[in-house]
Amino acid sequence: TQSTGANIRREKRSLGMEFKEHWVPDDKVSHCKGCSVRFDTTNRKHHCRYCGEVFCDPCSSRKVSVEEFRVQNGRSCKSCHAYITCHLPLLTRETLFSRYESDAIITDVFISISLDRRRLLCRSRDSKYPAEFDFENLNRIQEGQKTPVWDTHKSKGLFSCCFGGDDDISKDELVCFSIVFLSDSIDLKAESLKHKSEWLESFREFIDRRMTKGEKAWRELSYVRERSEIESAKAQKAEQTQRVVNKYSQLKNNLKTKYGS
Repeated sequence: TQSTGANIRREKRSLGMEFKEHWVPDDKVSHCKGCSVRFDTTNRKHHCRYCGEVFCDPCSSRKVSVEEFRVQNGRSCKSCHAYITCHLPLLTRETLFSRYESDAIITDVFISISLDRRRLLCRSRDSKYPAEFDFENLNRIQEGQKTPVWDTHKSKGLFSCCFGGDDDISKDELVCFSIVFLSDSIDLKAESLKHKSEWLESFREFIDRRMTKGEKAWRELSYVRERSEIESAKAQKAEQTQRVVNKYSQLKNNLKTKYGS
């Protein structure tokens, strides 16, 4: 069952064992995933600790640490190294964009992905709490190419993206893009083409990886760790409460002994 599997993984983590369930079996691979060189007795197989694919030594020479997999300075392929050290840090920190609202109002917003990588977060400058969009409902990423401003999808009552359409916005179409979900659209303008390109490159890499074995394993283990931390915090709070109750009970008994009932 799912709970049994979670318990096994929790036990492995407590024992400090490296998580390998998402690794591609050695006997299923004959060539390096990166350069396609054939494996033999002198050219050994090595697993990328993040994606679980099999590479030769040069293609897996980079090092990464992944707490969820119990990996410290483990082997990594070039792609996963860039993903962990460059793309994810960019996406998990807030990045400033301008957002076009449905009434054509432009506001400053901070865009990021949640630390558990399950939701897109959109926080306005004057708000402490972001709006959340589940990636399970992601429809597409759309870039502006002279499409109308606020072209209404009448069948669903939704607005599409903000690119083109009038002289004030059409000149900025290259720095605009939309992240379209099933029930909403986040229509954004970057400060420059470079700004947009760098962020979208990281975001597309993240989206492309969402259903890979390594990413799904990471999310599952992240959820297990989060639940474990919540349970631990609850247990600590219950223990603290019980100590207060015991102390009060002892004080009450001492008063009874001293002064009688």
